[in-house]
Amino acid sequence: MNILRKLKQFAVYWAPLTPDRSGATQYAAPIELPCRWEDSTQEMIDPRGDKWTTKAEVFTAVQLTNLGILWKGRYADLVSKTDPMQNPGASAIRSHETTPGVSARETLYSSFL
Repeated sequence: MNILRKLKQFAVYWAPLTPDRSGATQYAAPIELPCRWEDSTQEMIDPRGDKWTTKAEVFTAVQLTNLGILWKGRYADLVSKTDPMQNPGASAIRSHETTPGVSARETLYSSFL
């Protein structure tokens, strides 16, 4: 099965970079990715043991990084390309998972917002 065939939606992703001198996170240039975006809630536990609730799970064919920003939509429709949080609905990735395919030739990556 080709995972990319199942990813018929789009998201824009900003990868986190090293914080600036003030400690604010800087982001790489945005890139558009094929995805499957599911608005859903799940209870998760972070590494410190604190509970939190997801608002979406986003499936991609590439691994994304915690603290990166995802926005559901096309690159051409962005409100701001330089400040990801200026785009309504943009959210930080708080957790991610990796699921290999049955044949282990493909991997599906899940990011939780």
